[in-house]
Amino acid sequence: MKVHEIHQLLIDFSTVTEEILEQDGFMALTNLEIINEYLNRKVKDSIHVLPENDTWEHTKDFNCKCNPHLGFEGETVVVIHNSFDGRECTENIGQN
Repeated sequence: MKVHEIHQLLIDFSTVTEEILEQDGFMALTNLEIINEYLNRKVKDSIHVLPENDTWEHTKDFNCKCNPHLGFEGETVVVIHNSFDGRECTENIGQN
């Protein structure tokens, strides 16, 4: 990520944080809740990569029980969900 992209991300985070605090009140939210709300707002218009035929249903947000991680494709946020059945631990075995 380039310096200007990080700068823009911080400005965006600051703006969303102000909106969240105006809406919900400062004392009602922890730092983690603010970060989660910011990420959920950012990932609404993102691409979700979900495992097919997984053992449990995934939610298309950052709070999914599979502990997804974020990636970036240009300016698009890509939310990569982990499988519940652990298939990513074995799917690369034997591949060069």
